[in-house]
Amino acid sequence: SAAAGELSYQWYREKVVMMGFVLNDVPLPEGVDSVLNVAGATIDDEGYYYCVVTNANGSTTSPLIFLDVQVGLIHRWTFDESADGVTIPDVVGGADATLMNGTGNAVIADGQATLANDGSQNSSNAAAGDYIDLPNGILSPLTQMTLECWTTWDGTDAVWQRVYDMGTSNGGEGLSNGGDATTWFMFCPISGSRVVQMEYRRLGVASNMPISDNGIFPANEEVLITQVHDDIAGIVKLYINGTIVGAYPAHAKLNEFIDNNVWLGRSQWGDPLYTGSYNELRIYDTALSAAEIAANYLAGPDAIAEPAAPCDVKVIGDRNNDCVVDFVDAAITADQWLVQSLQD
Repeated sequence: SAAAGELSYQWYREKVVMMGFVLNDVPLPEGVDSVLNVAGATIDDEGYYYCVVTNANGSTTSPLIFLDVQVGLIHRWTFDESADGVTIPDVVGGADATLMNGTGNAVIADGQATLANDGSQNSSNAAAGDYIDLPNGILSPLTQMTLECWTTWDGTDAVWQRVYDMGTSNGGEGLSNGGDATTWFMFCPISGSRVVQMEYRRLGVASNMPISDNGIFPANEEVLITQVHDDIAGIVKLYINGTIVGAYPAHAKLNEFIDNNVWLGRSQWGDPLYTGSYNELRIYDTALSAAEIAANYLAGPDAIAEPAAPCDVKVIGDRNNDCVVDFVDAAITADQWLVQSLQD
């Protein structure tokens, strides 16, 4: 038997889903040491764990510890095909999206999801217009997120339309009756001030990102929007076509989001539905670096960029050690300068 001062350990997993059943407080046979080693961790191992420490005088339970298993690219909607004209396959994560075709004229063809809104349709009566509904719960489990969206806006002058809007509204799932009491973020090609706007709200408190060289979003031109939300570093960054244009402290953690209105083209408010098309949308469970974001922009929506091959020849201005001074190096420099100025 253990001496009074001798400690024993038992690790538990807070919740395990097995064959459709939810099991709570599951003891782990391998978790009998002070440190829990999860060998070859996969996304199935992600979740909350805790340890009960015992000796002859009693026991104590540790706080919950979250195991965050990051794999990189977790969702990818290419808009290349739809068997029924409605379902949009997630070719990586299986989280299929749905085209809500209220006009009857939205199409998924030629690698694009093209909405047929003309600026008169609005989010509060979204059934009369077009938008894309992404599955619930795809943001809140994350601690880091990178969102890449290739889109073409047709330039229709309808302020406050959304490229995307993710979170929940005052009324909850499926409603666009305002977001002045909830948590969400959005990207807008033309705000009421007639500039590009990225906005976060945390329980209704608004935080608008300052964007360098602000202006109206380019019309009739495919643009890559990249949003990085990093709870670990406590920062949100925005990139347009591979170059950083804004950054600020993260005003809400991803696990604070009730993400039941995860929309492309629709707002939590009664704003106009988006007038444009989507070529590709990706979500990563990591915070991509400036070099990775620039490389993905150069590779385009139909390809995954390969990491730069390192080399031994040092070149002045080469920031990613590939022996070439190019767009990627300029993007890295801009990112470091803007983030440093934010910290200063």
